[in-house]
Amino acid sequence: MRERKARQEHEDAGERAIVTDEDLSNLDEFSGLVQETVDLLRLENDALRLADTGRVAAYFRRKQELLRLLTIRQPMIEPQLKLDREDIHAVKVRLRALAEELRLNANLIAGVAAASHTILSEVDRIRKRQSLEGVYDKTGRLRKDLTGGDKHSLRKI
Repeated sequence: MRERKARQEHEDAGERAIVTDEDLSNLDEFSGLVQETVDLLRLENDALRLADTGRVAAYFRRKQELLRLLTIRQPMIEPQLKLDREDIHAVKVRLRALAEELRLNANLIAGVAAASHTILSEVDRIRKRQSLEGVYDKTGRLRKDLTGGDKHSLRKI
């Protein structure tokens, strides 16, 4: 707490920001979480490419937890990301890799969703074609004049 107060006083005075041991610890922990998330996303992206839904489902909870932890911890390290230091540069590189993996993951998941929607539409079309909806004449042909929304015309038969 004292370290943060001292850093804030230096920043208020216009001096170069001080990186405390606590800041370095937070950066190291955050960087580890970023790398773990990148590794998990690469595994999930490979599983998505192979259409291995079992593996994708198995990764979901851990991915959700890692993204939650990153969201919680990000404000603690954000002030340090503005500094020009080698250890902070490494975190920035990992964050870029994370952003790229997240973009790829979103595109792959969107592709899976689109494919699922297409399959569902095709199944519905086949189901509708195989159903006996409508009125048929004695030869087995659908009577188009009696198919549709006007239910009163069915009474004429």
